[in-house]
Amino acid sequence: MQTFGKTMRNSLPALGLGLLSAFAVASVAAVTAPVAIAQKVTAKKEFVENFNAASAALSAKRYSEALSKADAAAPHAEGSQQKSAIEQIRVGATCAGTNHQGCVTAIEKARSVGGLPAAVQQNYDKMLAGKYDALGQSAKAAAQTKANIDKYGGSATELQYIARKELDAKNYGEAVKYAQKAVDAKGGGTAYNIMLNAYSAQGKMDDYYKVVERIAPAMKQDTY
Repeated sequence: MQTFGKTMRNSLPALGLGLLSAFAVASVAAVTAPVAIAQKVTAKKEFVENFNAASAALSAKRYSEALSKADAAAPHAEGSQQKSAIEQIRVGATCAGTNHQGCVTAIEKARSVGGLPAAVQQNYDKMLAGKYDALGQSAKAAAQTKANIDKYGGSATELQYIARKELDAKNYGEAVKYAQKAVDAKGGGTAYNIMLNAYSAQGKMDDYYKVVERIAPAMKQDTY
């Protein structure tokens, strides 16, 4: 048991800010800018041509060209749908690179314009958490991740991320709560690791060894 506990405690530092890296590079495919918007009979020719060119460039990963064509289409956009479509192109092109602050700014602009489909809004929320994390803005990353969990339900990765933040802040009850939620979401050793560290820090060794006994058979490793 002592060997197990030591192993778990020593492995904890591996759980770092990289947990949300997947959200920081969320799929550009999820950042939609429906071509159908550009095909409406009410759309200006200049908008249609430049928007379609921007969409094609985005699909081909020619991000600078996509931004240029979006800029050319923007003055001719009419109504919230067309304006929203332009901003979605800009988000897709900007967030595909490593300009994290530029991505955050683009998402904030798209939100302010409005007209975002629910799936796109969810994708943006998750991207924001990752981008804040990449920028080293851990308080914003944690707050956005908590909001995402409350709104959409949390993945094991998101829940473990918050559990670790609570552990670092010595909010041990919250750390255990989120770690357990991560376990329920099919999280593995990382979540249990956090629980063990939270119980150990409080001297709650009865709870600590209950966790050890609970997971040792499932882990099927000599250390456990």
